[in-house]
Amino acid sequence: HLLKDFGGVVRGRFLRIARNSYAMSEEDFVARATDTLTTALNTYWDLVFNDEDIKVKETAVKLAQVVLEQNKIQAEVGTMAPLDVVQAEAEVATRTEALVTARYNKRISEDQLKKLISARLDPGVVVAEVLPTTVPAAPTLPSGDARQSIQRALEIRPEVKRQILDQENKKIQVDYSRNQLRPLFDLVATYSQNGLGGTRIVRDYTNGFFDAPIKSIEPGGFSNALDTLFSRRFLGYAVGFNFKVALGNDEARATSAQAQIDLRQGEERLRSLRQRIALEVREAYDRMERDRARVDTAETSVRYGDKKLEGEQDKYALGATTTRFILEAQRDLQDARSRLLRAKIDLIKSRIALDKAVGDIFPAYSIELKEALGLFK
Repeated sequence: HLLKDFGGVVRGRFLRIARNSYAMSEEDFVARATDTLTTALNTYWDLVFNDEDIKVKETAVKLAQVVLEQNKIQAEVGTMAPLDVVQAEAEVATRTEALVTARYNKRISEDQLKKLISARLDPGVVVAEVLPTTVPAAPTLPSGDARQSIQRALEIRPEVKRQILDQENKKIQVDYSRNQLRPLFDLVATYSQNGLGGTRIVRDYTNGFFDAPIKSIEPGGFSNALDTLFSRRFLGYAVGFNFKVALGNDEARATSAQAQIDLRQGEERLRSLRQRIALEVREAYDRMERDRARVDTAETSVRYGDKKLEGEQDKYALGATTTRFILEAQRDLQDARSRLLRAKIDLIKSRIALDKAVGDIFPAYSIELKEALGLFK
């Protein structure tokens, strides 16, 4: 074939599509693994928050119990009204309820994390306690600015790689469908080497071809045929061509048009994907800056809360303040510590979101996917 079905566009089409499809499946695996790892990390840090929040609330309960015991002693000696004791008891009950809720939230986080990190149905795993060992610490911003991170994300994100491979398959289909619009043109050449044998009758055609008299009869046979075959006395040659044009060719035209539409739609999806990824990276940077500011503000609130509680405790020891004010100071400090803890966890999650948006989440945690990808080969 010199026109239609000619060249590597047709012959290597299925092999190239198969290779691209295999590479696409690898990128799909990386994308799913990225989502799974991100979910596991976020769930783990939720567990860390709940674990640390329990400590904050346990401290708050102990502080309220100290006030309650002191109020009871003063009420017994008549230097404090019984209402202050009731107020302290109510505060202890409220903080104990918050502590119970925090412990329940921790168990929920443990169960969610177990589902992500273990597929075993062993009852021992279900009832086992997960103890986080990581202390929340402020992560650092990645090297380079947002523009560089966006450029890197557009190069290494598995979604972009997959879409580019899909576009290559669509281009192959476009080239093939265009090839099918061509007419069919074939060159045909034949060569033959014949062996003629058998009895030969020689006639005299002097007086015409009809009823020509026999001049002689030359006997022959199979051996004579082989002799003429290998002596190349009777050779044959033929050269020609086939040219076929499909009238209308509507089916091929429709297929070609659809392939080009699919290619243009894929290009639009790729542009939209790149824009979405750029926005994800930009938003992740903004979120980190916001959460870092929250951490700074919360740390200031904790410092002021400590000083306020210390002052109220001094006044309480001198009888210059009431139960209400010292309990309020304790609540303010507890809330400030919880906000600081939440801000630190959110900042860590923001860094996780940034690593995911850029496509660096596996290197950030020293995870290699080569072995996992090798299982598919």
